[in-house]
Amino acid sequence: MRAILRTVFLLIWSVFLPGCGTDYSVTPDKAPPEQKPQPEKEPEKTLKGYRIKRIVYEGDWATGATTEFTYGSNGKVKQATYVGHDVGRGAPKGLFAYNASNQLLTYVYQYPYVDSQGISGERTVFSYSPQASGPGQPTAEILFAQTDFVKSDGTYQLLKHTTSTLVNGLVSTVRTEATTVGSTATTDQYTIESGNLTGIRAVSGPDQYETFTFDDKPNPFFGLFGPDVTPVRRYSRNNVTEATVRYSSGSVRTYTIRYTYNEQGLPIIAQTSNTSSRLLFEYEAY
Repeated sequence: MRAILRTVFLLIWSVFLPGCGTDYSVTPDKAPPEQKPQPEKEPEKTLKGYRIKRIVYEGDWATGATTEFTYGSNGKVKQATYVGHDVGRGAPKGLFAYNASNQLLTYVYQYPYVDSQGISGERTVFSYSPQASGPGQPTAEILFAQTDFVKSDGTYQLLKHTTSTLVNGLVSTVRTEATTVGSTATTDQYTIESGNLTGIRAVSGPDQYETFTFDDKPNPFFGLFGPDVTPVRRYSRNNVTEATVRYSSGSVRTYTIRYTYNEQGLPIIAQTSNTSSRLLFEYEAY
């Protein structure tokens, strides 16, 4: 079952007062004091907004664990580092690279160790294929992703293929074909309404239907990719407040998330119902 949860500031100003009481008149026997050049004033930095910098996990299973994001000159995440409460195991890292159009090109997830199968991480390579549309038709694009295990000897082992269809930049369908023994291909139909992913229906694979409701505040995970960034976080402009999963058996499970916000309307605490675990969010101005 898909996980829905694994979820400062600077102002400088100066005042310069001119000197007074000094005689700067020019007379034959008195020259004005030498004037020292004034340093050029630093141009004021125009802030664009705030972006997620750090997530702190609280709860029995991960108290003290953090994920920290660093950004490149293009304004996009270039590295995400997860530090668990068991620091002796090291820190997994996600490394991001982009093409000339600032589209995600590769995502490499580095394990902090080599496992018993000789695997040291995972690599996902993305490619984009615009689709021809008729006059007045919405633009469509196919996003292909191939994920491989990275082995310690530098070779790769295929893990899965993912094909996403985007219409006007919004995800429409996602098909995942896993190569793991016993795994079956799945296709999910996505519903985007008012900028948020409101529904995921499995049209092949395990029969279930997920629906989501949202607040009206900006979601700091929008557009991000990584192990902890679920589809509802990645594709929604606002923060999910309730998730309901309906199974083919007829059973239904509902989860709610309660947020505390800062002055900018960004979430700083996310608390899931019926659990002691919560996420704390820290931001940086840019």
